[in-house]
Amino acid sequence: MKKLFACLLCAALMLGACAFTQGPEGGRCYSLGDIVLHIGDEEVDMSGVKLGVDVFGGDEPNAVLLHLDVDGETLCQIGVTKAEGLYVLHLQSQAVGHKDYAIDPVIEMTRALNDVRDGLIEMLQNTDTEAVAESIVGLMESLFKQPAAAEEPVEEPEEETEEPVAEEPAEGVTEIEIHLSDLAKIGLDGDPMEVIMNCVQGPETVTMGGVHENADGSETEIPEGEYEKLTVTFDAEDLLELLGMITIDGQALPVDQLPEEFKDAFQFTVATYAGLDGVDCDFGYVNAGMNSEEGVVFGMGYMSTATADGNATQAAVGMGSYDELVTASFTVSDSPVQGEAFGPDAIDMDSLINLSVAEDEEAALDALLDDLGMVAVELVSGLTAPIMGAMEVPEG
Repeated sequence: MKKLFACLLCAALMLGACAFTQGPEGGRCYSLGDIVLHIGDEEVDMSGVKLGVDVFGGDEPNAVLLHLDVDGETLCQIGVTKAEGLYVLHLQSQAVGHKDYAIDPVIEMTRALNDVRDGLIEMLQNTDTEAVAESIVGLMESLFKQPAAAEEPVEEPEEETEEPVAEEPAEGVTEIEIHLSDLAKIGLDGDPMEVIMNCVQGPETVTMGGVHENADGSETEIPEGEYEKLTVTFDAEDLLELLGMITIDGQALPVDQLPEEFKDAFQFTVATYAGLDGVDCDFGYVNAGMNSEEGVVFGMGYMSTATADGNATQAAVGMGSYDELVTASFTVSDSPVQGEAFGPDAIDMDSLINLSVAEDEEAALDALLDDLGMVAVELVSGLTAPIMGAMEVPEG
């Protein structure tokens, strides 16, 4: 029970205790939505699911509300705020209904101090003062006692020891010994920063705009204007050049003995475009892949643009083989809170469950844990329902 109170207290303090005296204002919603998954040729449309965090109070938050919306309707909520001096945990879902649990920080702090006081008293009462005094006296005597004359050491007869027999390595196994002294033999012959900087192109100013076709067939509209472009390209040949600079005891690593095809084994590219001169748009991508039929590829792209009342970032991530990719696209946005504000005024003080004054603390704790569990189940179910629906095999 005490651990739960401590968690609720910490969660509330994270919002800023001084700001709790104000009403909710400046509410902003940070949301994740427009989720679409592609697994091979299968599409899982989760665009109706939206996970949001509402923050109220501006720079000094006085209330935070996590909510899951499905097809425009709120499925469940978990919020933290302060009302009439109580730290409140707000729960709302279809299964739980509307529940508000609270703790009184004054009562809990008093209990904690009383527990510390009672613990100190109990420790002192159970302490054997006579034994402690004798220990202190013995310690003082040992510190000020004159050291005794050193006795001549008695030489022990040397025992004959058998020299260890070196074990022969198993047939076909090459034995490699690495000693700490070998680290001092590692050197560098060349300028690695020159190789790294050669992988960087830009920054340069480019003019862009229009519709860009993505790898999955979708289209992205790029605002017309000038952008600052920066590109970093790193491949296996650059890696070999860096490795070739490493020397051990003056000898370079034998990278020239690697197969020729390794020089074209992989490529890693990062590109960013930052809008200039009033173009409120930033975008970029990361591509990495192995140049082989069975190679693994990874890609990620993003575009951040200003909206009428906030900001929205569209992103896509893909990973897999050249034959079959798994991709996910989504939007992260920042916008004003829609609907009623969450805060002290949203708490029903008449039905509030105050855990600090509950007659049966264990029963109150069990009720809270049960309600939290049900809200968590509804949260996970709402997020995964589209995926489970796509996995269902049609009958017949």
